[in-house]
Amino acid sequence: MLTIAICDDENKILDELKTSVEEILRIHLKQGKILLFDSASDFYEDYNKTPIDILLLDIDMPDKSGMELAKEISLAEQDIVFAFVTNQEALVYQSFECHPFAFLRKDYLKEELESTLLRMIDTVFSKAQTYSFSYRGGINKVLIEDIIYFESDLNYVKLVTTKEIYRYRETLSNLCELFHGKKFLRIHKGFLLNMNYIYSIRQEEVELTNHTVLPIGRTNREAVKNQLFRYLRGTSL
Repeated sequence: MLTIAICDDENKILDELKTSVEEILRIHLKQGKILLFDSASDFYEDYNKTPIDILLLDIDMPDKSGMELAKEISLAEQDIVFAFVTNQEALVYQSFECHPFAFLRKDYLKEELESTLLRMIDTVFSKAQTYSFSYRGGINKVLIEDIIYFESDLNYVKLVTTKEIYRYRETLSNLCELFHGKKFLRIHKGFLLNMNYIYSIRQEEVELTNHTVLPIGRTNREAVKNQLFRYLRGTSL
């Protein structure tokens, strides 16, 4: 069963989010336990006592902000899939350094929450999913969640993961089809990126959490950037 935590200093928002999450779980036949926290400090005291899969985290809280909490306990490294929830849309860029799964705007929760929560649930369940490929005369497997990006290299691809780099015979077009709908986006004719590893987006490039910088292709550049921003904001691609 999923454990979903909601942290917000406004009780009204807590109640509304709880009701919305319960309804989404009911409609999509998902089982989940919901925990409520009215401050970042309360969450901090409790988070290592109860395993949490998903966290909806307010940014603007009086005792400790959501960003401060995310940095302090490295939520992304604790294997918690978390999204920031805020009224301050301008903070979306600043939030990238905390590596949130998404950025939800309180004024648009009705439009954004359901699709984002379902993607977060899929991510939790997909952590054990693997990708298999032929490598050095055998079959190798890597966790899909560990894949940072694929890079085209003539008749080969370079697979960059959080642990190793592989080079094997494959085409980026085939990989685009295989990973369609799994948080991967072709940002350039030579790169297929796992959007979970975005650190920042600039005019012509994307910086990743491992500080690698990849180009955004000239063709459809604005469309690609819009898709990246929509993903981070929690709207569907």
